[in-house]
Amino acid sequence: MKSTGKVFCRECMYFRPTGRPQPFIAGATPSPDVIRAWMQWEAKLNEAEEAEREMYQQGSQFWFKPMFYSWCQWWTDRNRDNGTTNHLGDQAVQYELTARRNKKHHCKAFTAREQE
Repeated sequence: MKSTGKVFCRECMYFRPTGRPQPFIAGATPSPDVIRAWMQWEAKLNEAEEAEREMYQQGSQFWFKPMFYSWCQWWTDRNRDNGTTNHLGDQAVQYELTARRNKKHHCKAFTAREQE
């Protein structure tokens, strides 16, 4: 496919960004229990981030919604329509990462987001 210029996913209506979950309120005076829970939360998030990074680097498929990699709703829906099922017989969803689907910045699914 010939590129007609760079298209960046962030401008597309199908782009699903990531966002590190933040359950603790910034600026609040936390108790020792809250600090301990926050540190455990951060440790678990760091583990999850490292696991996703390894999956991405190994070229593994994401059969769960990624927390640390943006994904494309359009391509993910196309995978869902393929009829893939998981080991329980349920509809399996393979999330398509934007970093893989739009490496050259000319995705055929690009649809500009409406300006607010």
